[in-house]
Amino acid sequence: MRGQGYDGGSNMAGKVSGVQKRILDENPKALYFHCAGHQLNLVLQDACHQNLAVSQVITLLNAVTNFIRDSPKRWSLFNDIVRSENSDCDRPKMAPKSGKIRPLCPTRWVMRLDAVNAFLANYGSILKFLEEISDDRSINGQARSKAHAYLCRMEEFTFYFGMRTLQHLFQTVHPAHKKCQSKNITTGEVQKLTSNLADMLSSDASDEGSAAAIYDASKLSAIELKLDLPSVPRSHRVTHDITDEKVKSYFTSVFTDVMQCASHSILKRFPSKSLQMADLLRRVLEDPTMEESDLVTVCEFYVGDLFHQDVVRERRQWFGMCSRLDKSINVESLRSRMATDQTLKEMAPNMFNALRIYILLPTSSCEAERSFSTLRRLKTYLRSTMSQARLNHLALLSIHRELASTLDVAPIIENFIQKTTTRRNKFGVK
Repeated sequence: MRGQGYDGGSNMAGKVSGVQKRILDENPKALYFHCAGHQLNLVLQDACHQNLAVSQVITLLNAVTNFIRDSPKRWSLFNDIVRSENSDCDRPKMAPKSGKIRPLCPTRWVMRLDAVNAFLANYGSILKFLEEISDDRSINGQARSKAHAYLCRMEEFTFYFGMRTLQHLFQTVHPAHKKCQSKNITTGEVQKLTSNLADMLSSDASDEGSAAAIYDASKLSAIELKLDLPSVPRSHRVTHDITDEKVKSYFTSVFTDVMQCASHSILKRFPSKSLQMADLLRRVLEDPTMEESDLVTVCEFYVGDLFHQDVVRERRQWFGMCSRLDKSINVESLRSRMATDQTLKEMAPNMFNALRIYILLPTSSCEAERSFSTLRRLKTYLRSTMSQARLNHLALLSIHRELASTLDVAPIIENFIQKTTTRRNKFGVK
């Protein structure tokens, strides 16, 4: 074992008695990698919790969504309002809004982007819904008071701007998170991906134009929705002379703070000792100018797998061959050559071992956890008496659906029918 990867659960990732620590005590070469997908979720959690305004937006978003969805009567009324507004839309080019507002995912923060997009798309409908609930005297007082309180908060520009800020943050992180869930991504690609993501977020935080653009777009949309005008909270009113520039400066500072917190969280969470060793291993395969001290460090860590003198010789031969053939020097080129040329593995066994270790280092546990998530879809309430053998077979087909989709099912069906006389008679097979 040369690598292990889990999420951040203390039973698996604990530094004192977690599974990764117990394995490292027995095998120091089994580097532990915190799942990159889970870490990006924690980055979003850090950014949202450290800013009070954005944290309150998430709380209210979740409360309003649950308020609408928890009652079939309220849910039906909301969908009627959405359908009515779609039918009365004067702009035919506008896509009809969907009434399917989504609840916030409790664990996967990146997946909250769908909930934020759906909420913003139906913002006007939600306001109208809350108005009708608060004005309907036939509804109990508790529901009416809740609806009125939610309506007052949603009419504030602060809440709407926070929603737009959340949308921008989640949209920026979502592509990187999706890539981190790939089965074939390497530790080097994760480092480049997270480094570029941190730079993008830092650029948004330092660029006044990005914050100003979000503010201006939010202000225009707020005017269309007839929301309250932007204003500075009472705690930030140093004087009574509050100009438009000061109001804009306050909201852009909120946007800047959220982006900066996300960037700092990435830089804090991802540079681990395991990733540093993985980066040295990548440089063994790609970097002809790698310092001798770093090469010695890698060989000493992977003693028994890599031998220093042989690695030096094989690197010199490999890089020289690539330069003569005008081929790029990277992990992918080495992997493709090793896969097609068996003799290269035998001529450069240390480079082959380094490549094999590097590409097998785990970067994400999302794929494994996704296969476990299929259990609820397989063993439903109608299949509660399913045998263990059948469950295992269905789980294999679901987990390896890419391979299963290539199978020729005709002979499998024929074999199934031929098993019993009843099946042969039912399907008319002799």
